Amino acid sequence: MKLVWGERADLFLDSHRTVPQVALSTGFQFRFPTLSEALSDLLGPHPVPIAQLMQFDPRRSLN
Repeated sequence: MKLVWGERADLFLDSHRTVPQVALSTGFQFRFPTLSEALSDLLGPHPVPIAQLMQFDPRRSLN
């Protein structure tokens, strides 16, 4: 991605914690308030918990 976007890739690759303050302050409730819940709904049941997949580090699996 850095080859295509250069320094702008950091906007996509860096972690950002955003909170939709206006939506929440008006009482809006998200159907899936976390990424893990949204992925579980999209992907269905999975033998490995989504949270574990999100923490996967391929460098550790090479040993």
